[in-house]
Amino acid sequence: MFLYSSFIIELTNEITKAAKRLMPFKVSADSAMNFFISFSIYLIPIIFSYLLTRYSISAFLSNKSNNAKFSQPISKFIEAHNKKNVPIFGGVFMLISLLISTLLIIIMKNLLHTFCPSFFIIFRKLTIFSMQSLFPVCLAVSFAAIGFIDDLQKVKYRKNSAMSAKTKFLLQIITASICVILFRKVNPLSNLSYIDKISTTSSSDLNFLSLAWQVFVIVGTANAVNLTDGIDGLAGNVSKICIILLGFISNKNAYLCFCMVSIINAFLRFNNNPAKIFMGDTGSLLLGSFMSGVALESGVEWTFAISGGVFIMETLSVILQIASVKLFKKRIFPITPIHHYFEKHYTEKEIVYYAKKITLFLSFIALMISLLN
Repeated sequence: MFLYSSFIIELTNEITKAAKRLMPFKVSADSAMNFFISFSIYLIPIIFSYLLTRYSISAFLSNKSNNAKFSQPISKFIEAHNKKNVPIFGGVFMLISLLISTLLIIIMKNLLHTFCPSFFIIFRKLTIFSMQSLFPVCLAVSFAAIGFIDDLQKVKYRKNSAMSAKTKFLLQIITASICVILFRKVNPLSNLSYIDKISTTSSSDLNFLSLAWQVFVIVGTANAVNLTDGIDGLAGNVSKICIILLGFISNKNAYLCFCMVSIINAFLRFNNNPAKIFMGDTGSLLLGSFMSGVALESGVEWTFAISGGVFIMETLSVILQIASVKLFKKRIFPITPIHHYFEKHYTEKEIVYYAKKITLFLSFIALMISLLN
């Protein structure tokens, strides 16, 4: 214990010396100690979100009766899957962790401002939480509620698909529109999309175009993640990489993004192949709406679209398949989304591995483009 304390004191002194050389203002030993205290507080929500998600899911799975009780029947068209008695409420635990973490972040921010103001002096450009951060959180909660209703009906009626596609789509459009309009009322000065950032007028036509674009991005992303969620760990791993990118290019929502990454990491402990729990529509709609909210609020929709190439590929495969069947009465692929077609040639682990590599490559390109701009 004495050696550990000596090491901490020595490390503090060394970092204080380095800070004096690098920072334009004077740094004392007390301010360095305040920095360590502040940084520890800063990490609390990130660590807490991971632990809460991990141990709440673990506690849920420890009751074996929950596996069959809250499982979802697998579609008869998917031959490669033999996953019975896997519960689908992983997204519920992700939602709970996001809400509690958001509350903890707000409390932590007030504590830091009150007791450790030196933290904000050192990290002058860091925004821990702002009004803009509420937009992706509200979107995530609202869309997760739609997914939760659908998941409940699947479990209750023992069906692979309970809520009709038209009903779900309509609810998503209404929910996205309400969230965007309300956020505009609360924060009218925010440029809530790429269209807002490049525009110089505020006509009613532009407002309608901006609203339509934002709803399209939100609903499109939410459903893209939902379609991708068909293989153990696929949607979670791809989403995690995209959110890390958003965390780097979004100043106002970076901290919230890293908390979400922590939540996804905890969930993937139980969702990577072989999955012990699925995220369900609750989780997939939560992740999609959260990512689109961060991207829109930061005005980086196109950058996010590059990194989310896997989501776009999955969605296009479904759209092209439906269009081909409607117009020509022929299928382009034996089965869609396209990851189920890949299952005929690769294992689930291989598909997830390649999807992660592709997303990492696309995210690197997106990051370079963002830095150049």
